[in-house]
Amino acid sequence: MTTTRTQVASVGAGPSGLLLAQLLHRKGIDSVVLERKTRDYVLARIRAGILETGLVSLMREAGVADRLERECFVHYGTRIASCADILLRFGGHAMAAGLSVREENLQTLRQRLNDWAARECPVLRTPPLECDLSVHLDRLTVESVRRLDQLAPYGADNPSPVFVLEMAVVEGVYAVSEGKHCRLRLRQGNSSIYAVWFGMHPEQVPYSTGDVVDAAISLSVYDSPRGAQLSGRIIELHPAGLGNIAAEQAALVQALRRGTPLTPEQKEQAGVIRQAMLQARDEFQAGADASKVKEHAAAMIEGVPDTRIDYLEIVDAETMQPLAENRKPALMAAAVYFGDVRLIDNIEL
Repeated sequence: MTTTRTQVASVGAGPSGLLLAQLLHRKGIDSVVLERKTRDYVLARIRAGILETGLVSLMREAGVADRLERECFVHYGTRIASCADILLRFGGHAMAAGLSVREENLQTLRQRLNDWAARECPVLRTPPLECDLSVHLDRLTVESVRRLDQLAPYGADNPSPVFVLEMAVVEGVYAVSEGKHCRLRLRQGNSSIYAVWFGMHPEQVPYSTGDVVDAAISLSVYDSPRGAQLSGRIIELHPAGLGNIAAEQAALVQALRRGTPLTPEQKEQAGVIRQAMLQARDEFQAGADASKVKEHAAAMIEGVPDTRIDYLEIVDAETMQPLAENRKPALMAAAVYFGDVRLIDNIEL
């Protein structure tokens, strides 16, 4: 029998045992890991699907995060775990989370999460909405929409089809469930459809009767006393005719509908954010220094009464890290208060 003297012995070559041994090694402390299985078994065994932030930090400290950085996907589903000291309970997964918190700790929780979001993801990079087909209401039938059921069941790996109604006229906006949601009547040609917009209060809809919009909707059939009728669910709505730059030109509209309604005067003044963004893009493309571009944009925004810049930064569009020089890919992001209302916007430079 061979005797080995060491400072530390770990039983089990699982993630904890191996990581501890590596951390000790980097500190100059001898250790031995005891494992009854073979080396090939240990290396081939799948150990974890989701890694908490603390473990990821330890792996980086131990110098064993190369494969993690190269092959894994970053997720933020367990970020609430860092607030465990003020939560009664919490849980969830990559697609959703839930928690319970005392009312007196609510503001602290909100501040912690906002601080993290401002630091880690100052710009929310929403992927473009992929639509399956542009349709016209005059050519849609109950039978054709019923045939979509053959594609079911729908879910994360099989999303329901998304259709585009181009140049649709808003004929009415109606409250649903005591104003928690709303229903829009949209007309194309000689045909109309009612489409529900979940989570949208009627007073927050940034469109009025007579406005022309492009609507991304899902379609279904419901049986009414008058027979089978087509209905829709609004996924997204933009001013008509904006094409591929809808996200850029409609940014203010999207920001307005996220928060408390602005006064008519504030709505008019809020356009300064987009104006400052467009000016910044022109200056940046002309070769101006990033700090100067940001300085000029801030001056334009602050020239409007009752505004306060919460965040204004030029960042690398891939790493989201602040840029000090003029290089691409670059993006400017802003969050500006108009009174008590916070609006956000961004633009690729």
